[in-house]
Amino acid sequence: MATTKEDFQSSFVESLVPLRANGHAGFVFALVAFPLLERYLRGKSACPEGQTLTSTFFSNLGVLFPAIVGKENSFWDCYRNGLLHQVTFPKAKLDRKTGIWVALPEAGISGYDQRPVYFIPSSNQFFLNPLVFFDLVTSTIFADFSSYEAAGNANYRLPQPLELNTGTATVVPTINTSLPNFGSHKP
Repeated sequence: MATTKEDFQSSFVESLVPLRANGHAGFVFALVAFPLLERYLRGKSACPEGQTLTSTFFSNLGVLFPAIVGKENSFWDCYRNGLLHQVTFPKAKLDRKTGIWVALPEAGISGYDQRPVYFIPSSNQFFLNPLVFFDLVTSTIFADFSSYEAAGNANYRLPQPLELNTGTATVVPTINTSLPNFGSHKP
């Protein structure tokens, strides 16, 4: 039986290896990295699921990504919240107290700079290199797996494959060769 660390490695790192050469897969890497990062930072910050993110959470985010120190909340709103709620980058965030939309920095992804993420104050822009970001997130988690595991509680367990009859499996069958090839569809 695989350990949770081995399941993490095979499910979230090795399974994406075939996409690394695809220049259009950046969003996939970002979409996978952010929930992993959130779980890790919640565990490291003792900020359980269901609790509002704390200053310790954002401080730990800044330690991991020093180029965004002072902009951690805006970064989180632009990338984590934007991508995972709307699969895009928001231009503004609703202030729930005032009901007013507050402008956010412009956000985007780019592979031209080897920094995982950075902020350009003069243009008020964030840039994220999705592969470098993903690699930093997953290697950080792998080096401190206990923080990643600590984020769980009785309502969450670490993901692992399940088999209908035995309860455990070594692989999740995800390939259905009978699906149409949407890449070759022409209107």
